[in-house]
Amino acid sequence: MSPDADAAWVLCAARLPEGLTEELTASWWAAGALGFEEVALGGGQIELRAWLPAQETEPRLDRAEWSRRGVEFLADRSEPARDWLADYRASSRPFPVGERFVVDPREPDATWEGDGASDGRIPLRLPAQNAFGTGSHESTRLVVRALERLAARGELAGTRVLDVGCGSGILSFAALHLGAARAIGFDLDAPSVVTARANARRNGLEPALAAGRIEAFATRPWVDLALVNVLPERVFADLPRLREMLADDGRVISSGNLVEKRADLLVRLADLGFEEELRDADSPLVEGEWTAFILRRRA
Repeated sequence: MSPDADAAWVLCAARLPEGLTEELTASWWAAGALGFEEVALGGGQIELRAWLPAQETEPRLDRAEWSRRGVEFLADRSEPARDWLADYRASSRPFPVGERFVVDPREPDATWEGDGASDGRIPLRLPAQNAFGTGSHESTRLVVRALERLAARGELAGTRVLDVGCGSGILSFAALHLGAARAIGFDLDAPSVVTARANARRNGLEPALAAGRIEAFATRPWVDLALVNVLPERVFADLPRLREMLADDGRVISSGNLVEKRADLLVRLADLGFEEELRDADSPLVEGEWTAFILRRRA
């Protein structure tokens, strides 16, 4: 479809077997989608709707291949610019993430009074906007759990953290709260970085946040821990450079991985110079269809 010249969004929709929902969601996410809606149709069928920037719909999603797998694409629809998360902010409530945090996705002036989810947890104010990472997605929560695991082992204090694809900044914030000495985040999407900087001020934290690519960073070993909450196919090409940036005992928390692809991903990561720590392999980080790895840089 060719979107209207003044359209800000294209609403794409498809009917598909329920078992393909996570995979198509991941593919649309990789194609630039910023929001999703699922509608149960009965009989094991789902209607999945995705909102994409008007210029991002094709050709990054191979619709012919998905159609062969039983996906029926519906007519795309152009939509004008709107704050499509406003209703969510108005109706949402703070929710726990990991063992230590509670995220408030509401408007910045919302109060905590009466919100039991905040009891005894570290609050993170992250008004839901067009930057990924408010803690509602499993892949983000898995990174927070991995950070908490490292902190509990005394392996996060004083570390230098690189947040690859920082989105809202939530992972940089969690790392700093859990003892990291410094957090640097970057994202290809400049508006996300603007949002992350505002969130940092809102939470009284000072990570370094910038828009750009990994090539902007020196390749000498200076990173103790990299947080990579990015679909694997979007980051494989950057991993050799990231490996050069890691200290000898550096780690990577890799999330955004589908459970069904776990074995293949670990083989690919091993080929690129990373291996899962055995103590974490014995207690895998899994939530729903998603999994995360704590990886060690191989010598």
